[in-house]
Amino acid sequence: MGTERHIKKLSKFVEENLDPKDQGRVRYKTSGSNIKFLNSLGKFTPTKQVALGHKVRTAQQVTDLEDAASRRKAISEVIARSLQKGKEK
Repeated sequence: MGTERHIKKLSKFVEENLDPKDQGRVRYKTSGSNIKFLNSLGKFTPTKQVALGHKVRTAQQVTDLEDAASRRKAISEVIARSLQKGKEK
């Protein structure tokens, strides 16, 4: 549905606006491929980390496809609103 076209436009925009040293750190993925990748990693066990000098315990969860779809929709709506605001300026 035009995903390849959007990725090409995004890569061109990033190349024009991002420092060359930082361009190698950018990856272009569709939301579906990101969720599939994260789900393929399996269940995560809680880990202890230090954040801003405090010990914190974190746990990551695998989501089901329905939840992933609703999150993907919410993220795309936020991005769409953000792009619309940029065009208005």
